[in-house]
Formats: sequence, structure tokens, C-alpha cells
Amino acid sequence: MSWGPRSLPVAVAVAVVVAASGACGSPNTDLRQPVGVSTVTAAPDVPVPSPPSRADAPRAPAAPAPPDFVPATCPTRLPSFVFPSDSAVITPAQDFELNHLAQCLLFGPLQRVNIIAVGHADPVGDPGYNLALAEARAAKIKAFLVAHGVPGVRVLATSVGARQSDASMPGRRVDLVVAP
Repeated sequence: MSWGPRSLPVAVAVAVVVAASGACGSPNTDLRQPVGVSTVTAAPDVPVPSPPSRADAPRAPAAPAPPDFVPATCPTRLPSFVFPSDSAVITPAQDFELNHLAQCLLFGPLQRVNIIAVGHADPVGDPGYNLALAEARAAKIKAFLVAHGVPGVRVLATSVGARQSDASMPGRRVDLVVAP
């Protein structure tokens, strides 16, 4: 018997009738299937459709803004975050401000803005250590924003160490600037 696309429905119907009649010679002992139902595999020459690709899959809609979020409170100028000496730990006050900034980047007027976190260090101590500390501070800011939903591709973390220290600002800081 030759298998073709038209013979598959007939084969399925025959298999169901044979299984329902008990003509297989053994009772149905598989408790996962109802009595009289049999599984049939397709013949080798019957094309099997491929599963849809991930690109074809529907995308989930963007999450709604939190109910207490007010876009008018978003900053018009991106903030700077000052750190304690020899530390890259985010303080509770910075946590609150960064959380609000993340909401503005996700739902507010900053939705289409990419930012750069520029880490600075004070000029005291080894320049290599200061550069690494400034990088760690910028990376902490980026990690916080990413952990709160901002896509990582929208935030760049970089460091200048103590090279571009402004006398009016503390050197132990991370400046957030709009990416060009």
C-alpha cells in the first residue's frame, strides 16, 4: 500500500475503528488515553509542518505604568549620584531616585532616550584603582536600571577615573548623560 496525503485520513479512521473494536488482540492498558483511541504516526513521505519561528510569535504588550507613576515628575536633566569614599554601594536615597528614573525611562517622557553612566573618582590614590572604582560605580548604576526593567542596550557604563574631575563636583560620582 502506498502512503500519500489522501490516504492518511483513511488510515487514521481505520486505526480508530480497529482500536475501538478491540481487534488489536490486547486490551487498552494505557490509562492516559481513553479506551478506543490510538495514536498514528504519519508516513515518511507526508510533509510535517515546521513549528513557527520565534520571530513569528506574537510579542507581549509593554507592561502598563505603575498606578502611582506621574510622568510630569520625570527629571528634565539627568541626575548625578555621589558615592562615599572608596565605595560603589548604592544608598537608600539613590535607590529611590534610580527607581523613579527607571520608571521615567520605561513609561515617561524618557522612553526613547539612551543614557551613558560616566563614573568618576577623586584624585587621591592610585590612578588604576580609581579608574576601576569609577567603572564599578557606573556598572552598579547600569545594573540597577537593568534590574528594574530598562533594557541593557539603552544604558552604557563607562569611566573616566579622576581625569575629568570638576572642582565644583565631588570626584566620587556617576553622571548620567543623554547618549548622542
